[in-house]
Amino acid sequence: MNDARVGGRLALWIAVWAALLFGAGLARAQDLPFLEEYRIKAATLYQFGNYVEWPDNAIPGAGSTFVIGILGEDPFGAALETTVRGRSIHKKRIVIRRFPEIDDLLPCHILFISRSEERRLPEIFRRLRGARTLTVSEIVPFLRRGGMIRLVTEDKRVRFEINPGPARWAKLKISARLLRLSNVPLGRRRR
Repeated sequence: MNDARVGGRLALWIAVWAALLFGAGLARAQDLPFLEEYRIKAATLYQFGNYVEWPDNAIPGAGSTFVIGILGEDPFGAALETTVRGRSIHKKRIVIRRFPEIDDLLPCHILFISRSEERRLPEIFRRLRGARTLTVSEIVPFLRRGGMIRLVTEDKRVRFEINPGPARWAKLKISARLLRLSNVPLGRRRR
């Protein structure tokens, strides 16, 4: 199967997720209540896990679980649990962990860093140095400051931007398909 076809399938899959979650066609963040926007973002976080490869034994003690963490204030509510219920990533059961403070942070595969943690980004990235953790946030300077994926609500759509350098340093392999979809509205293909 060629990359364009697979990339198109990813975009279609994300659009279908948004439609199923909201019954509203494309993912239009400003037309949706706050919680529905975060359902789209929860589905996107889940999908990131399917398009990134981690080194074997990347997270000590994770074993048969795939850990998604949220650092700081949790904007998802129950949306993340609802999204991942009964699903797996890389044949591992998904576990959601919430870390109210940086001192609570434990190893995880994907870490969503809340806007409440913006002033602590340098400390967070120091703590994650050498970790095999995919970092995701909505913080505006997130990519410039060393983050890997930034979720963006723009033009009434949820998009994402990727900074592949930090992912390479963490020994994470982001799928070329996902890189091509970076900063493309969810549910639309790049023309």
